[in-house]
Amino acid sequence: MTKVPYVTFMKHAQKVTKTASKSRPILGAVIHREDYVAVTDSHRLYKAKDIYEGTEKQIDPTTGLEVDNGNYPDVERLIQDYSDATHVFNIDVTHAYEAVRAIEIASRVNKATTDMNLVVGFDHIELKTDVRAGLDVSYKAETSTSIVDLDTVILDIKYVKEAIHVLKDAKIEKFSLEYYGRTRPIQIRTDNFIALILPKRQI
Repeated sequence: MTKVPYVTFMKHAQKVTKTASKSRPILGAVIHREDYVAVTDSHRLYKAKDIYEGTEKQIDPTTGLEVDNGNYPDVERLIQDYSDATHVFNIDVTHAYEAVRAIEIASRVNKATTDMNLVVGFDHIELKTDVRAGLDVSYKAETSTSIVDLDTVILDIKYVKEAIHVLKDAKIEKFSLEYYGRTRPIQIRTDNFIALILPKRQI
């Protein structure tokens, strides 16, 4: 079992705290609670268990210093139960990361968009460029569970890429992508790590 280690988590947590609203200074820290650490910017959430034991504290991931910016959100209530997912996809980390990087490059042509599409089918999932992108790039994977019709959600390319990058850095080979519906966050899950990403509103 390959886990996301503490050092890797904290390195990538810096990217999350940098996109947090300045009006909520509490989100500039990583919360350490009981047997897990977590970080969120209100649009995405990372949580890793079994990498910390000790008292509750907030750590600035850039300086490594303990801070006290108020009461951190209860992140556990935001995590969705695996059994509630309508689709669960088993995905190769390296293939998905390279695909999302290609989607990002294609989407930068003429600064077209920062969005990507997640297309959910009866027996497959597809990560692909938004219609505004300069090129058409996609990556398809199969799923073993499927109980809803074809659907599409819009996600921020950066958030998807950075979440998968955590796993790539930790040398994890596979992850589960959990789909709960077009208005609910997707979840990327491995043995000790969960990333939650909110979809964008569709016009």
